[in-house]
Amino acid sequence: MALVIALVVSDALGLAAAVASVGLTLGIRLLAHRRLGGMSGRIVAATGGLVELGVVVLLAAITHAPA
Repeated sequence: MALVIALVVSDALGLAAAVASVGLTLGIRLLAHRRLGGMSGRIVAATGGLVELGVVVLLAAITHAPA
């Protein structure tokens, strides 16, 4: 549902945010499985925070980029 709203409201920015969040989530999950042997509650919480930070940084970079 959030993906649909993001795509309707902000077109390409919503798609970029969705792709970034999926990429970050999969990357952190792969790293956690390789390094730590699996996911714990703390890793899931950290993943949520890192994904939020990554999307905010991406959107800030896109909106403040010179045309």
